[in-house]
Amino acid sequence: MTALYKKTSTKPTQQIKLKWPNGALIEITNGCNLSCVMCNTKMSKRPVGFVKPQVFENILQQLISVGIKGVGLHTVGEPFMNNKLESLLEIANHYNFNVWISMNAQFPSRIEQIYKNFPSLVNYYRLSIDSATKKSYESIRSGGKYENIVDSLEVIQKINNKKRNSRISLLIDSILSSSNIYEIPIFFEKYGKYCFPENINFTIVNGLSPDPSYFRESFPFPNLI
Repeated sequence: MTALYKKTSTKPTQQIKLKWPNGALIEITNGCNLSCVMCNTKMSKRPVGFVKPQVFENILQQLISVGIKGVGLHTVGEPFMNNKLESLLEIANHYNFNVWISMNAQFPSRIEQIYKNFPSLVNYYRLSIDSATKKSYESIRSGGKYENIVDSLEVIQKINNKKRNSRISLLIDSILSSSNIYEIPIFFEKYGKYCFPENINFTIVNGLSPDPSYFRESFPFPNLI
């Protein structure tokens, strides 16, 4: 994970400032397969693009020059939309990088294939899951299928031999609004066997959408938007 601070003990309040970040984020695509109500990436005027392998390699070389050997593949796009993802991972593996991926968990078969090809490279996934029920999830993550979420979690659990975080560490992020806030207990019931409770994170509704109507309707505290 990208960080400017690191823990010096088991006490989370004791931290020291690092001279340099120990990780970086790389946007390998700004394209997405979903049209989430709090994001609306389809409204963006930015052309959809995909990073070229040679550009990716050049970025890694620059990161190495300042001592960074960990990268997250995450921005507003869905990394699994990049059909050259495996080629990029080959490059990262060549330079002995640690890689983590943030995803919407709609591509369970590719998770399995990546682990098969790179068993020691991608050891951390962050899944964006904004609901613990099918109806609510598919209304928020338009175009997504809740079954794919479950299948992705099952694939990771299989890789981990049913032991949480044994080979792949897992974190679940959820954006809270009035449409899903009452599902919080269900999150721990449904996802607790896949992910440690302290790795299930909730944040207030936020996003990059040029259309704020969803936020106005689904969140009762306008000054926090």
